[in-house]
Amino acid sequence: MRTVINQAHAELELIKTQKDFSEFLSKYEDVFSFSDSTLTPKIQIEALKSIVNRNGLYEINGHLVKVTENKILSASKDKYESLVSVKNSDPSELSRLGIQVHDMDIQDINLLSDGRTNEACATTMENSYYYNPSGCKDDRKAYFRARSYRQATPGSGGTYYDYRVEILVWGTRRSGTFCNWSGYNTQLEYRNIAFSIWAYQRLSLTTSASTSEPRFFPIPLNDESLNDAGSLVTDFSVGDWLFNEPQPNNPFTSFYGEAKSQGIGNNWIVITCP
Repeated sequence: MRTVINQAHAELELIKTQKDFSEFLSKYEDVFSFSDSTLTPKIQIEALKSIVNRNGLYEINGHLVKVTENKILSASKDKYESLVSVKNSDPSELSRLGIQVHDMDIQDINLLSDGRTNEACATTMENSYYYNPSGCKDDRKAYFRARSYRQATPGSGGTYYDYRVEILVWGTRRSGTFCNWSGYNTQLEYRNIAFSIWAYQRLSLTTSASTSEPRFFPIPLNDESLNDAGSLVTDFSVGDWLFNEPQPNNPFTSFYGEAKSQGIGNNWIVITCP
């Protein structure tokens, strides 16, 4: 999927007519949503974009997995056509087709109101900074997101649940005839990130299921930076994986971090809670 996304960003900059733009949106309607002049990939988790194909599919442990905006669908390999064509996310209908539905337990994004804001903690917190020198071309935005989510992986005898945190920084710029926003490669960095969150400690494991209890995790991160990158992402497990035991995903209990892109100069985006 990452190759398709990069190809689309390159094509967008070359579009000259409204007809071409409409055809572009139709060509990539399965990959992007388009709102407020901004092209946004439908798959939200950055690490998953790198392993799925254009249909949102990948194979693991003898099963096929389809990633959507906030769900993971899994089935045996003979259900390939059903997974590719599925539109309805109703669990009972998908179960009839032999497809399991796993919710990533991602809440709506808590969009912060400016570059330095203290808000209530959530499972997904996002902030941005807008550099606007021209009102059109050469404008830049940088985004900073912290997210917790639950990843489901099918395996022998059931489903493994992994509780994860994603730290993501990316930039967009206005370009092309219509000055739409899309991703581009730039220098990205984050610093001073420390957070806490509840996850799970596995107490026992049998062939049918695990048992667990909640555990509190305070986590500092090392500063990171990348040059000429479309995104800077750190994605890792917190606590233990669980088997056939889908515990809820938890919001952060505290978070502080700073991030920026080269395109917004020396302005740092801050996420802090509570």
